Order: sequence, then structure tokens, then C-alpha cells
Amino acid sequence: MNGKAAVSILAIFIGFSGYCFAAGLEHEQAAQEAVANRKLAVTLWDETHKACVTRDWSKQSSIMKTIDSQLSAQPSNSARSVYSSCKQMLSDVSFINGACFNKAPTQHEIDHINKAWKEDSKLCDAEIAKPDLSRAEPVKEQTEEQWEAEQRKNGESEEDITFMKQLRNS
Repeated sequence: MNGKAAVSILAIFIGFSGYCFAAGLEHEQAAQEAVANRKLAVTLWDETHKACVTRDWSKQSSIMKTIDSQLSAQPSNSARSVYSSCKQMLSDVSFINGACFNKAPTQHEIDHINKAWKEDSKLCDAEIAKPDLSRAEPVKEQTEEQWEAEQRKNGESEEDITFMKQLRNS
């Protein structure tokens, strides 16, 4: 068995042993991220309006980078889907900031985003106060054949796949 296979096996073992523990942590982390997303969105909402009025393109650019960084740091997973409205609040800020960056937003754009902001804020508060964990996406089960195909795609040899199967099934 080569070094790559040993590392792969170790990664699978660590991943599998922490699976149950990680599910609880995912929900806890997602809840913390939801609160942080809401707080950041509220702050950036106010900053965006000020930057739009003063035509501060530097500030608007900084706001877009901040939103992109926050959203990129939170890849989609089942726990995060429970708090989708909190993430949507950042998208609301991004929308109005982008509209203002190019030109003064139309009254229709302003009305639309203000309505979305109110709805998303209300839903986010509800998601934080009482998360509906039934909305979490179910863990996707892989058949043995799908798992093997994924290992082959990742460059694992047949010998390594056989060995990893033995570990998975023990």
C-alpha cells in the first residue's frame, strides 16, 4: 500500500469516527453563522445606503468584497439550509449595493428590495428563534458502487479500494 492510500484510509477513518459528532456541530455552527450573517447584513445595509447616497464607490466595493467573503466562507450544507433567510439578507444587501454601484436605483428596485429585506429579516429572526431542523437536507446515502466509482475517480487503485472497503465494513 502506498503513502497516498494510507493517508486516504486515515482520512476516511477520522471522517467516519467524527460523523455523528460533526452533525451536531454543523447545526451549532450554522446557528452561529446565521446570527453573524444577520448582524453583518444589518450593518452593511446601513453602510450601503450611506455609500449609495454619497456615491462612495470605494465603500461599495468594500461592501461587496465583505459579502462575497462571508458567503464564500459558508459552503452549502444541510445545517445551513435551516437558516437560509439569514444568508438571503446578505444577498439583499448585495442586490441594492450592486444596483446603486451602477446607477441610482429605480423606485421599483428600492420598493422590491425593501419588501424582500423586511420579509427576509422577519424569517431570519424566526429561523434563529426556533430553527426547523426538519428542513435540513437529509444526508445523501451512497451505494457501494457509487462509493467505489468516486474512489476510482479520485485515483485510488483497486487494491486500495478493496482495503478501504474492508475498513468501512468492519
